[in-house]
Amino acid sequence: MYLPANPDSEAELLDSIFSIEEDWQRYVPVPNVLEEQEHDMMEAFAREQEGDIQRRLLDALQSAGAIAHFQSQVKRLLLRDAWEKHCRDYRENLVRLWCEENHIPYDT
Repeated sequence: MYLPANPDSEAELLDSIFSIEEDWQRYVPVPNVLEEQEHDMMEAFAREQEGDIQRRLLDALQSAGAIAHFQSQVKRLLLRDAWEKHCRDYRENLVRLWCEENHIPYDT
């Protein structure tokens, strides 16, 4: 059992959550590795860009309040959809790697 990535309805999502709660002992919580990796995730996204966009994003990461400045640049540069996809892919990869390291089967 897993949470559907794109549930068709709120009811489908709730059904998944309740089935996990009924059988919670089978599940291992994934640590919140994202907080530790947030800057790396932003830097990886910035480095995927080219030219002036890359420079602006990397500059934002060097300033005080880097996260807020980075988010502002993402919005200003109309990169929200690309950033959100990058975040999903990056998080999924972190979880997959964590599962592999801990010998836990991973199913997408």
